[in-house]
Amino acid sequence: MESQPETPQDFKTWLTRTSFSKRPLHQPMLLYYAKDPKGNFGDDLNELMWPKLLPGVWDTDPRHLFVGIGTILNHHIPLGGRKSVFGSGVGYGSLPVIDENWKFYAVRGPMSAQRLGLDPKVAVTDAAILIRKLYPPGAQKKRHKVSFMPHQITDLLANWQPICDALGLHYISPRAPLERVLADLDQSERLVTEAMHGAIVADAFRVPWKPVIFYDKHNQNKWVDWCQSMELTYVPARLDPLSELEAMQSPLHRLKNQTKRALAQTGAWPRGWSGPLPRDTAPEVRQRMMKQLAALAEATGFTSSTDALVATRVEQFEARLEQLLTDLRNGPP
Repeated sequence: MESQPETPQDFKTWLTRTSFSKRPLHQPMLLYYAKDPKGNFGDDLNELMWPKLLPGVWDTDPRHLFVGIGTILNHHIPLGGRKSVFGSGVGYGSLPVIDENWKFYAVRGPMSAQRLGLDPKVAVTDAAILIRKLYPPGAQKKRHKVSFMPHQITDLLANWQPICDALGLHYISPRAPLERVLADLDQSERLVTEAMHGAIVADAFRVPWKPVIFYDKHNQNKWVDWCQSMELTYVPARLDPLSELEAMQSPLHRLKNQTKRALAQTGAWPRGWSGPLPRDTAPEVRQRMMKQLAALAEATGFTSSTDALVATRVEQFEARLEQLLTDLRNGPP
């Protein structure tokens, strides 16, 4: 295979000059991924990356689904029609019903391949690594010594901006616009992250990162799956959980919530009411968490995969992109 393209323009040229790009599509694809109305960096990478990496292959026809970035290989994937899987992972819900219409070009890691009964060679890594082809790492001047990026749910539970400001950390919301998050990651010297795709893109950008976890309910197996694909070990630092939901409400909504909490204690609970919010984190716990986060940011132990392995994984994806496009021209066997 020829050497990999080094810039977005080189990559576009590489796609357009190949022989398969000169033949009509047998069937276009519909991009399938999770869409959170509040925004989520990892999932939203799909709508940014794939139209640029695979121009001219998209439609709204659901007869051929392109299953993209995310922990989405589960029972929610619609039955019927063709499925082309490109770097997705398992981790939520039961496994999908797989038949002869599925083709796995790549899955996130060895755990996903094993659970789906696939050849281990199908495990490449998370396809978000291909962000390197659109946003070459190091293009941004380093502006942030250490950045912090929480999980999307954790992000909603507290007002992280003043916390990070007080600790001298740069705060990156996983719900911020994609271009801003990408720039912030590239401008960071190091990253503390609870968001897996924050780590994946940081790793692709060659920014050392360190994983943290606040809540056991967040899926950690998907982290292990991806880390194994990049020959890394997932050992997150545990921080005290934080909740400021009530403090972020208006005075009227705080009063309503306190009334709900009092009624819940008496057992008098009107049918149809939503439950009260949990109590906000005690001030001493909040201060302890801030000390933990500050110490973590200053400590050693930031990690990243090797340059050689990143290059290998990108080359593997390029070959599979080529195979996918060839299959789109030729149609199913």
